[in-house]
Amino acid sequence: MIPVPESYVRYIKVGDPVDVHVPSLNRTFPGKVARFSVDVREDRAPCTPKSTFSNPQRVLLPGLYAEAELNLEQEHNVPTVSYPGLDHEGEKTTVFLVGGNGVLEDRAVQVGLETASDVEIVSGLNPGELVVVSDRSGLKPGEKVHPQEVPMLQYHEENTQQ
Repeated sequence: MIPVPESYVRYIKVGDPVDVHVPSLNRTFPGKVARFSVDVREDRAPCTPKSTFSNPQRVLLPGLYAEAELNLEQEHNVPTVSYPGLDHEGEKTTVFLVGGNGVLEDRAVQVGLETASDVEIVSGLNPGELVVVSDRSGLKPGEKVHPQEVPMLQYHEENTQQ
């Protein structure tokens, strides 16, 4: 069983590959998502993917600590905003959009996947629109600003196999 945040479950499908690393064995085992468990308990994720692995040598034993890695679909050119650039009020999430005349507009957005520092914006932004990505606490809608573009960090997968 692999506990995942509820918001990620919709991106995982039966048959998706799973790599499970067992530190005590210093080995990684490839597997696949076999099914989902629905468990409505406060101490667990409500929908938990369950994986199957080939274990012909019987090295995988119950109770071993393991780390699972699920590879979610990759989308390219998806807008993301850093956490300080978001405002959450109840179910509503907004960003400050910098209009063509430099005036701030509070824009509702729908968020998707989240990392430790950034959030995917699923809808509410168009390519090329500028948003405030830093702390917005001292800003107000309708205020005129002088935007400065900042480079966003890009994640590039490296091949670490020797």
